[in-house]
Amino acid sequence: MSEEAIEGIARQAWEAARAGQKEEVVELGRQLAASGAALSAALIALQDLAEHQATQDPAAAARAAHRLAVSQLADGYLEGTAARGEASLRTTTATLAERQAELWALHRVNGAVNSSLDEQEILRVVADTVAEVMRADVCSIYLFQQPDALVLRATHGLNPLAIGRARMFLGEGLTGRAAREGRPIAVEDLWSDPRSKHLPETAEEPFHSMLSVPIIMYTVNRLIGVLNIQTRQTKAFSAEEIAFVEMVCGELALAIENARSYQRTDQELNRRVEELGTLRRVIALVASTLDFQRVLDTIADQAVALSHTDASAIFQLDRAADRLVMVASRGVAAHSIAPEGLSAQGALGRAVTSALPLTVSDMAKWTAQGDTAGVLPGFTSLLCVPFRGRRDTCGAICLYTREERTFSSDTVDLLTGFAGEAAIALENARLYEEAQRSLVAKSALLAEMHHRVKNNLQTVASLLRMGLRHSKSPEAAAVLQESQARIQSIAAVHDLLSQEDIGLTTVDQVVKKVVEIAEVHFRDPAQRISFELAGDNIPIATQQATTLAIVINELLSNAMRHAFPGRLRGTIRISYTALDGQAAVSVGDDGRGLPPGFNLEGAKGLGLSIVDTLTRYDLRGLLNVRSQDGTAFTVTFPPR
Repeated sequence: MSEEAIEGIARQAWEAARAGQKEEVVELGRQLAASGAALSAALIALQDLAEHQATQDPAAAARAAHRLAVSQLADGYLEGTAARGEASLRTTTATLAERQAELWALHRVNGAVNSSLDEQEILRVVADTVAEVMRADVCSIYLFQQPDALVLRATHGLNPLAIGRARMFLGEGLTGRAAREGRPIAVEDLWSDPRSKHLPETAEEPFHSMLSVPIIMYTVNRLIGVLNIQTRQTKAFSAEEIAFVEMVCGELALAIENARSYQRTDQELNRRVEELGTLRRVIALVASTLDFQRVLDTIADQAVALSHTDASAIFQLDRAADRLVMVASRGVAAHSIAPEGLSAQGALGRAVTSALPLTVSDMAKWTAQGDTAGVLPGFTSLLCVPFRGRRDTCGAICLYTREERTFSSDTVDLLTGFAGEAAIALENARLYEEAQRSLVAKSALLAEMHHRVKNNLQTVASLLRMGLRHSKSPEAAAVLQESQARIQSIAAVHDLLSQEDIGLTTVDQVVKKVVEIAEVHFRDPAQRISFELAGDNIPIATQQATTLAIVINELLSNAMRHAFPGRLRGTIRISYTALDGQAAVSVGDDGRGLPPGFNLEGAKGLGLSIVDTLTRYDLRGLLNVRSQDGTAFTVTFPPR
């Protein structure tokens, strides 16, 4: 079968595989076997198609179609070969085994090639895998480095210290010749071949046979590098082995190009992230200070770093005088611009009034037309971006470079956003000042409200205390004492809120206040109970702080009254942590623990009922209990 016919079968198999027509691909494999043509020739043709298609379709889709075509064509080839008769059965079986081994090896190499997007990792894995499947002692990969060098980048079997150091030029040795001629070169005895070149740093003296295959991106006819196979024993590389390594090199060329494209994209994304990070920092500064001049100076500095230019100047438009006055600069001498500023009638002024960016690659050509506004000595290129506020344009930022430069649309867009923030800096400062005044007034009002609520609650607590002194019933006294503690816990929260920012306090402060109250109301004079507090700084709002105070009060009351019967000492530990948007407050003791068979749902007194209800419905949280070496109740809720 002719080469054109084999390429036709490969093309039909490719199209059928892409269309999901498995049986048609298998039938083409049978036809190929019936003609007596070599499967490897069709596989090479498929490889060429895959490389070509990768430039038009996504690389992943091209590789998937290539794998299907190879697998199904081989299946058909196996069937067709088996049908050629009993007389050649043994030969056919051996051939099929070789082909199957070749396909298995290609599958291994494909897996290695597609295992990463890191170029160095791809080279390392491919070198190891090819050496294994080829049963070779050495597999080395040299990459082309402009203008005419080949540098060792990965090796299996040679001295690893030679990576990055061993190099040769195009045309030198078998490696350089294969690269220059664009074809495989195989020799049985490397050291008797006059074309060979010895690289002592690689320690390659023990290896005698060598196959050098160029790694070429054929779609653009670009040399990527060379892959070398070496063995200790002298060996004549077969045509099938050479064809296999050529296929490997084709896959490797695609993988290296993909890795480099990914790296370029990643670098570009990192650059954009860095630029946006700088822009974010400047925006934060604009929004957080009332010193407008300092904001402008910072913008002038950061604009230079952001745009990778040499100098910047910020001009404010004086409409009454029809002038552009420089109000901030970086890298521009003060005497370069007259104190009265520039005329707003030139191209620079028109850019400001039209609110359209202006780019000038060579200001010498610009000044030759008689327009010198904004031109500074020692600088060649200019980018002028107007400041456009909410109502109109109020000025511009001009960026200068000493070397001639054409500004990209990305740079212009970035600086346009940058200039927009500068344009509203003064208005932001004014709004910030007004907001601060309003915040102070509201804070004072709320502090007064919390103070009055606290005083009213203290009055209620005093009334309960009076009732407690006159109570004759122990049960009534206990209820009054608990109610007094609850009221004082709520009052303590309002006392905190009257001293803090608007409507905010922390779990730590609430816990400390409630512990102080509990020590007064629930401590048995005959016992010495110590408290251990530890945790994170977790801010919470008014409603949650009040609810949490009642919950902690009830848990402390239970612990101090029931955990230490018959004991003179005890410890209560309160911890509070924040994790994954949840706050967890735990009240634990080292007391006697809960009675056997205790069930949180079925054994609720008034205190635990209050805790459970407030946790679920007010805090929107969960209540858990653990009884081991004492008792610990944990309330978990989302702080707001």
